[in-house]
Amino acid sequence: LGTALRDGPWKMIVKKGKAQLYDLRTDIGERNNIIDQHPKRAKEMQTAIKKWADEMQVEVDAQRRKK
Repeated sequence: LGTALRDGPWKMIVKKGKAQLYDLRTDIGERNNIIDQHPKRAKEMQTAIKKWADEMQVEVDAQRRKK
C-alpha cells in the first residue's frame, strides 16, 4: 500500500518508504520522478501528507504509527 497526494498538476506518491514526485502537466504517465529537481515542492507535499495523516489518524505508506 502507499499514499498519494494531488495538488494541482503535482502528484506525490509515497510507497515503501520512498517518495516520488510528478508534474502531470508534462508527465501524465508518471514516468519521470522529479523529486530531486524540486526539493522545496517535495517538502511542502510531504508536510501536507503528514498533516493529513495526523488529522485523520491514519497510517501513511502502510507503516504503523507510533503513539
